[in-house]
Amino acid sequence: MTYTVIAELEGETFKLVTGSSRHEVESHIAEFLLYDE
Repeated sequence: MTYTVIAELEGETFKLVTGSSRHEVESHIAEFLLYDE
């Protein structure tokens, strides 16, 4: 199973289709939020 991440950044919508597992996707999102300051 693959996961798709849909995000909005500065008014633009991005769709990222991943080949990652659920745990990996959650980890990537958490890492992004941690460093996005």
